[in-house]
Amino acid sequence: MPSPKPLITALPYFADSASLFSHIADKPWAVFLDSGYPHSQQGRYDILAANPVCTLVTHGDIRKLFSTVQLRNPFDLVKQQLLLINNSPIGCA
Repeated sequence: MPSPKPLITALPYFADSASLFSHIADKPWAVFLDSGYPHSQQGRYDILAANPVCTLVTHGDIRKLFSTVQLRNPFDLVKQQLLLINNSPIGCA
């Protein structure tokens, strides 16, 4: 069954986004891209994500979209899924 459209939510500023990530860390495919701020003045945004609408895993010449082995270029697969998500009211196909 397809997942719902991606949910993007702006969160209020926290000096330590790790405290926010702790709320989703146990979800499937949880990721935390830490900008390093305030320890690095170059950092600007932290990105937190979990429960993706689809997953693409590559290892050498093997690509799996969801659980199906694909032989196509992985960037073409990502483009295809982004088009499906943006054109579908229910998300990834």
